[in-house]
Amino acid sequence: MPDNLIPISDAQAELGTEIVKALRGLGGYFKDIAGSMPEDLIGFFGADALHAYRTRRQIERAENLTEVVKKVHTRLTARGVESSKPIPLAIGGPILEAAADEGRAELQDLWARLLATAMDPGRSDTMRMEFIETVKQMNPIDAAVLEKLGGANYSPNARDFIASQLKCSSDRIEVSISHLTGLGCAAAHLSTPENAYPTAYGRELKRALQD
Repeated sequence: MPDNLIPISDAQAELGTEIVKALRGLGGYFKDIAGSMPEDLIGFFGADALHAYRTRRQIERAENLTEVVKKVHTRLTARGVESSKPIPLAIGGPILEAAADEGRAELQDLWARLLATAMDPGRSDTMRMEFIETVKQMNPIDAAVLEKLGGANYSPNARDFIASQLKCSSDRIEVSISHLTGLGCAAAHLSTPENAYPTAYGRELKRALQD
């Protein structure tokens, strides 16, 4: 047996069935964007449980996708969305690929939020293709900082206030703000870089990520 292949456990063997159920819980969405039945899509991600062995990476991708799909379903249900809107493969495909490769809960949450927004008939017009590439370049701390940016009554300034809220160093927040600035999500006056604020693009991204 090649080193990168491992026998799957009974629990892992059931994973494909669980994902299929989760996908079906989102109606015909995945069929609409992928042009295939859920089982076929699961096979694409390597979690169809029809083969005796799977690579560790395939199993991880399937587990990641399952978590994101569950989060999407929860959000749409909470919004009262009974009939989701099919979205183009150009949007759905890259999000699903990125979601399958992401094991960090904070970023899985961002992908779920983007998918839910794209699928929500009442909010899909807030989704932009550029958001996908932006989120791909974000770290968990960036997601937390972006959410905090734009508040009122920061004291003594945005950087230090967010640092106290997130219980981390001001340096870490400053690095994150700098990264978000490079992504076009944040800006600051040259004279007071510690008082960052979201740009118009950053505000639009935040709207797309809102529950």
